[in-house]
Amino acid sequence: MRKILSVILLAFCLYNCSSDSAEDSAKTGDIYGVVTEKSSAELMKATSVELYSFYLEEDYPFNRLILKTVTYDDGHYEFNELNPGDYTLRVVAEGYNNVTYKVEVEAGRTARADMQLEKVETGLTVSIVELISNQDTALLKGKYSYRYNAPNELGFSYGITAQSLSTKITGTIDQHQEFSATIKDLKKGIYYVQAYAKNQYGTQVSEIAQLKITGIPVVTTLAATNIKENTATINGQVEYPGDPVYTEKGFVYSTKFPNPTVDDSEDATTKVTITGTSKEFSANIANLTKDETYHVRAYITNESSTEYGKTVNFTTTSDAGYWTLQSSNLMVQKNDLSSDAEWETASNLCKSSTLGGYTDWHLPTRDELQEIYNNQSVIGKLYGEYWSKDRDYSSYYYYLNMGTGKIGSASQYNNFKVRAVRSIGN
Repeated sequence: MRKILSVILLAFCLYNCSSDSAEDSAKTGDIYGVVTEKSSAELMKATSVELYSFYLEEDYPFNRLILKTVTYDDGHYEFNELNPGDYTLRVVAEGYNNVTYKVEVEAGRTARADMQLEKVETGLTVSIVELISNQDTALLKGKYSYRYNAPNELGFSYGITAQSLSTKITGTIDQHQEFSATIKDLKKGIYYVQAYAKNQYGTQVSEIAQLKITGIPVVTTLAATNIKENTATINGQVEYPGDPVYTEKGFVYSTKFPNPTVDDSEDATTKVTITGTSKEFSANIANLTKDETYHVRAYITNESSTEYGKTVNFTTTSDAGYWTLQSSNLMVQKNDLSSDAEWETASNLCKSSTLGGYTDWHLPTRDELQEIYNNQSVIGKLYGEYWSKDRDYSSYYYYLNMGTGKIGSASQYNNFKVRAVRSIGN
């Protein structure tokens, strides 16, 4: 008897519940629609759709926001179980004109409300000019023009897929309506980049371009130092450790090959491996031949490749080629770099000098010229006028007459002698 009663109660409950559900659905209605782009009929996904209800307040009509949603990947949206009545739909998307649509909801029915978005006419055009990758950094260059109002924001969006340009970086305006931005700390791989320009009317975007980060490590060969008859110090610097990070670094040097490699035979090229992870690295090499020119390259290796710095040359010699004035911490080259040069040429000759493995030679200051004049008993007698790097108040450059010790000034287009110096503290 109890089992029969339970079955009757269950059947009664199911009947009433389903009846209530059917009755509720008969009292409400739904809205369904698809949002597309007007000119291309492209489905608009992840686009905001707002639902407003119409009501009166003190005899004044108002639209009140009651629900919000976004479109699915197929461009559709829906609002369910709405009370019958008049509603207003509003679609909002950046770069498009807002669209509103009035719809009536009836009980037990689904109202269809498809909407099309039209792009905002901004009067802007924007394009990508160039994408330059360097190690883990990229320089992005764009160009823009406008018909109405100039853009108040320029920049780039980028991501690891063309569908996920989620990272934005604003650009710096250069000349000729060009702009640029720099991205750092990029990983090895392909990035997708799009330029954008924004003004009060909306946002205009460019076509999407690809940026490739190779992950290749980068190393620089620095000037050799402490050069003697049979020994020297060779130097390098890691500019970018690579992705994946390098597993080996060091030097190769040779008297036979202008550009030695790690694959050369041992009787032609010497390889020196450096341990540790420091950015700057050096090696003291010995058993060198006097008056011999050596070609040196720093190298760096990861699992993808071995890369080299530019070749640096040095010559072993017992004659250093310069005097050292200990009293003034000054090195003075023994020979003139020119006997007849304009100031700019004189400055460049000194800057490009690599005597003794040093690369920081320069034109003497006015005080350093005076030191040279005062130490001619050590250096040897000098004659004529020598350029200084210092300039007077009239934009002329100083020079010193080594015969008289007098300082004068002259236009940069005059021609005087050139002697390079460097500070021992450098």
